[in-house]
Amino acid sequence: MSREELIQAAVGKIAGNRNTIWIQSSESKIKCNRAVEIGGKVLGDKWGTPDVIGRYAPGIEFVSFQAEIIFCEVKSDPSDGAALQGFGQAMAYGSYCHRTYLVLPLKYEVLGRMTTLCQFYGMGLITIDVSKSAQMKVFHTKAFNLILDACRREPDPDLLNEKLSKLTDDQRLALGYDVAQRNARSK
Repeated sequence: MSREELIQAAVGKIAGNRNTIWIQSSESKIKCNRAVEIGGKVLGDKWGTPDVIGRYAPGIEFVSFQAEIIFCEVKSDPSDGAALQGFGQAMAYGSYCHRTYLVLPLKYEVLGRMTTLCQFYGMGLITIDVSKSAQMKVFHTKAFNLILDACRREPDPDLLNEKLSKLTDDQRLALGYDVAQRNARSK
């Protein structure tokens, strides 16, 4: 499966899940109810733009919560070098999002090292069992596996706003932001 297919699957897995749980393991789950594919150099340099931006904006019940911004770096190459590059890229996103995840194809030789690194730095790790999905020609729910949940951090609000301001209106809408209200304020 290509890198683009993996990214689209990650976005679809988030956006298609109405009860806000994206991926879960027996111990935890990633909550995210909006997502958009970004990639390229949309937000700046190569190591400044994640492949997927997710947003968890919980509904107000008794106590209101701030939305969380989640950045995911997706790698389709299961090699050690690609996994380490993805790790470095995902580390770079940590100062301007609440949670960061590295998404890798399942390869047991790399998994131990990546689990240790991600755990040490508070980064989330998700594996994709490409073999299960390749047989079905579409990404199956069971193909995604949350290995480690990311630690929540408070991002630098100026950096986060700077990054989000570079998104297109369509990307902001996909993340659930009120584009009309933002455009009215900027006039």
